[in-house]
Amino acid sequence: MNIEFFKTKKDFNKKGYQLNLSVYWKIILFSIFLIIMLSFFYGYNLFIEINKDFVITNTDTNDQVENRRQKRIQNILKYFSDRETNSFNIINSPPSIVDPSI
Repeated sequence: MNIEFFKTKKDFNKKGYQLNLSVYWKIILFSIFLIIMLSFFYGYNLFIEINKDFVITNTDTNDQVENRRQKRIQNILKYFSDRETNSFNIINSPPSIVDPSI
């Protein structure tokens, strides 16, 4: 006695290009999209305000800016010249302990 049951053909192909999402996933995706759009809007407004503030507060004359730059450059050059002299002194000083293996 051979009993054959009704067998359905399994079809794993998608029916269309629409995502089959539950209501909760749709709410989550919409909220993430909304947060991203709000962050772009906030970043753009912040950028515009910072640009306006930077233009308004930049009232220094060119001489003051040049003096500041020259002082900074002088300080940096002094630092490196001090390091150079220290390195030269360390290299040219005799060793304090004689190596017995030589």
